[in-house]
Amino acid sequence: MAALDDVQTRYVAELRAIAPELRAWWKRMCALRGEQTMLTRWPTGIAGHPRTLAVFRKYYFEIEALNDEAILAEEEEDDEDEDITEEMWGEEEDDEGTDIGDHAELLIYDIEDLAPDIYELVDGICYVPVGLTPDEDPV
Repeated sequence: MAALDDVQTRYVAELRAIAPELRAWWKRMCALRGEQTMLTRWPTGIAGHPRTLAVFRKYYFEIEALNDEAILAEEEEDDEDEDITEEMWGEEEDDEGTDIGDHAELLIYDIEDLAPDIYELVDGICYVPVGLTPDEDPV
């Protein structure tokens, strides 16, 4: 979980770094074109800005890599556990399972409480801006 916390901390820091520039861009564009016109073109507000989405994707893929590592480690551990003897039957395992990070929880939903000052940057992300190959690998 520490690795996922680190990813989330760096994600928040990067969003905070780009927030002033994106807010200034939004304010400038709303003054130039009108807020309603901007919301027609950018219905998710600054959450739909390419820089916001690029930061989201960067950390999405980091979480994906950590999840893949955790699953691989659990599979390797399961392979080692195949030597279960009859005496071990009925014993409970202490393992709570693989620590998998939920991309949306870490990168969108947690931000409202964790960093309310930048929540507007992710509040409008209503889909995960990541595609899948035919083999279901994220791209």
